[in-house]
Amino acid sequence: MIQIDDLVLRVPGYSPDEARELGEEVAKQVAANLPDGMKAGKIPAIDIKLQATQHKGKDELAKAIAKQIVEKIKWATL
Repeated sequence: MIQIDDLVLRVPGYSPDEARELGEEVAKQVAANLPDGMKAGKIPAIDIKLQATQHKGKDELAKAIAKQIVEKIKWATL
């Protein structure tokens, strides 16, 4: 099981409500894309950076963020 205690997103130009919605979508995308049977482990922090201007719309940005999070989780739990 993977548990994310805190998800902090800094997205310039997003209102607090938009950022919350983005965070919720990122969490859904992460949950949907983690492989079954992944080893349990504790990852203190994951730091990713994206250029938001390269992604069109909230859904594409959420997918890009989630993809990086999933990749970092996979590497950290090997």
